[in-house]
Amino acid sequence: MREDCASIKWTRFGLQHVIILFETWMNIHVYIGGTLEVVHALFVGIACLLNYFEVLGRDIGLAEGVPDLKKCTEVYRSIQIMEKLFNGYLMVGIVPTLIVLMPAAQVLTQFVSIMMHSDIPMPSFLMFPLVWLNSVMTNILVFTLAS
Repeated sequence: MREDCASIKWTRFGLQHVIILFETWMNIHVYIGGTLEVVHALFVGIACLLNYFEVLGRDIGLAEGVPDLKKCTEVYRSIQIMEKLFNGYLMVGIVPTLIVLMPAAQVLTQFVSIMMHSDIPMPSFLMFPLVWLNSVMTNILVFTLAS
């Protein structure tokens, strides 16, 4: 053990711990409020539709006659209707927000990370590269996979 580590004294539970707990609680609410629609509506909806198509492909492979293929066609039409409803919701609710805010967040945080890195103190500066990485990954995953 180093000699300077022996001089460390732990503080009692005080105001600084209450502030840390409050900030953690607020961050959890911000993360849930900001990502709930994207994760639950966009990603889960896409995964659900892909699972339906996988089940449909398996049923088509197991179909033996015309009645089975007619049932598969009815299921496919139902999936098409569900996809149209899903796209209608996304085009109004989620996609416009992602199209406007994610590239703006990427450009803004990249500008701050490159041009203002010496003006912002270090603990606060780390927020900008993290938000940049989050917006880059969202742009790659959402826009690239959507096209």
